[in-house]
Amino acid sequence: VILLLNRVMAVQLTGGAVECFSNGNKYPGDVPVILQILNFKRMAAPGGGPERIRVLVSDGVHTLNSAMLAPALNHMHESGEMDMNCVVSCRKYSISTLAGNDKKVLMISDCDVLKQGSDTERIGKPTPYTKPAQDNTPNNPTPQKPPPASPQAGGRVFSANPTTPLTNRTAQLNSPMVGRSPGGSTHPIVGLNPYQNKWVIKARCMNKSALRTYNNAKGPGKLFNFEVADHSGTVRITGFNEQVDKFFEMIEPQKVYLITGCSVKAANKQYNKTGHDYELTLTGNSLIEPVADDGEAPKLSFDFVPIEKLPDVEQNALVDCIGVVESVDEPTEITSKATQKTFIKREITLVDNTNKSVRVTLWGDDAQKFDRVDKPVLAIKGAVVKEFGGRSLSMGGNSSYMVDPDVPEAHFLKGWYAQQAGSLQIESLSSGKGVGGGGQFMSIAEARDNRLGMGEKADYYTTKATFIFFKKDGNVLYPGCKGCMKKLIDEGNGYYRCEKCNTSTNEFDWRSILTANVADWSDNCWVTLFNETAEQVLNVPMQQLGQLRESGDEQAYTNVFAEANFSSALLKLRVKMESYNDETRLKHILQGVTPVNPVEHGHRLLADIDRILAK
Repeated sequence: VILLLNRVMAVQLTGGAVECFSNGNKYPGDVPVILQILNFKRMAAPGGGPERIRVLVSDGVHTLNSAMLAPALNHMHESGEMDMNCVVSCRKYSISTLAGNDKKVLMISDCDVLKQGSDTERIGKPTPYTKPAQDNTPNNPTPQKPPPASPQAGGRVFSANPTTPLTNRTAQLNSPMVGRSPGGSTHPIVGLNPYQNKWVIKARCMNKSALRTYNNAKGPGKLFNFEVADHSGTVRITGFNEQVDKFFEMIEPQKVYLITGCSVKAANKQYNKTGHDYELTLTGNSLIEPVADDGEAPKLSFDFVPIEKLPDVEQNALVDCIGVVESVDEPTEITSKATQKTFIKREITLVDNTNKSVRVTLWGDDAQKFDRVDKPVLAIKGAVVKEFGGRSLSMGGNSSYMVDPDVPEAHFLKGWYAQQAGSLQIESLSSGKGVGGGGQFMSIAEARDNRLGMGEKADYYTTKATFIFFKKDGNVLYPGCKGCMKKLIDEGNGYYRCEKCNTSTNEFDWRSILTANVADWSDNCWVTLFNETAEQVLNVPMQQLGQLRESGDEQAYTNVFAEANFSSALLKLRVKMESYNDETRLKHILQGVTPVNPVEHGHRLLADIDRILAK
């Protein structure tokens, strides 16, 4: 009885839908389109891509023989769920135009089977749609009313009665690309395929590679790639030579763009990890236009792996990682033994709340530009796991990073590090001197005698020392940009200019680069304190210190430094040989300050005495 009732159940198709599709328009209203699939035809995809399935669809009035199923839906037909004469509800679809003619293609990317073909007969007497001799068809034709369904007791009627007109999103952006997209609507990324060429996607740049060069039989060249995503999926885009000159500087992670005019080819799954069957290549006809972020495109998402879990990840796998930048080495130049090419690299150390650290290698422009020594939080997307020197990470061609991203994990790590940094005992997963507790505990003289900082990389050590002098005059304080924190240039008119952000403002934050002399039992040295460590040592926010200096209250300003003088603490120091004005000197940077715990320090001294006696 149930089978019989199911077979006679009435279904109302979306009349007029095929006419809309044939004229390059979506069906009006934000409702699913109900269609019947009358036939299937398997087709081999060009370039070795997955097999495609072409379908003949009907809206009960007309048929359309240029409809395709997205590859992700192939399993529905292969499993028998989607069979001949089945009725489907199309939730996501797109319309495109075949190259060389005006034939429209319907790409179905998401649908539900409402009734299987074994329980349904052909609905109505549909005929192929043909345009009138004189095409006076409006952009949004009035949907034709399908033949009324025969009333059945207990029958379920599926109908579409849209009242909302078609929304032309790209037209709202006043984009010159609108004319390249049939009907003016944007195209979902999941529906991109080689069978269409008139489309416009609206997507957010999720990551962007560095500029790379190559040399092959055709001569030298350059390339870059980036990945963009919309609500339906992610696709990789690559540009070569002229397109590099045209688009490289324009593309920025997290920005939203309209993109059209790219060639579509099968994705190389060895390098393309987006999950899309195809990838795009910029051509001379490509157009890219930045647009306002209306929130449609998804934000960059991370799947962070804690640093302590990195040993469990396979070598060369891609991971997302986040941590506080504990140390930043100077950039170095290396030469490939295989190609004799020269590369710039810089190593940084990340720590997280698992009390583990890992070395991260930056390359090229990233290595040259990254100069943050103020302990920011760094989130890396798609870092490559390496085993060289223990576990380490490397920025690959598809990797990208964000400094102090607005994500919960970053805010948590910022607070955690501020509370725990001075007393941390960090275990490094990478070879070389650990950064836990600032490296080995030793005196200033012992660090000098052990030639710390004399090699290619910076070294770290901790000592108990006393502040005996602060340089409080000169450029101790400077106006910093509220956005990027870089030093602002005084324009002399009450406004300050940020070269990095390319803005002028009369608002800023006071920031500091402080120089102090510290001494322990063995020797003394000059150290540099950046903003956060300076605030910790002076026990006053830089904003307040700047206001004191601006107010002209010299006594109150001087008292801040006087109260910090002759205070002792455990100092975590970074030491590296640097050259300035043809003069080479050993530079100490204060990385962290921890109050002295008398009990712990007493045990440390007793351990030192035991080692001396043992000798």
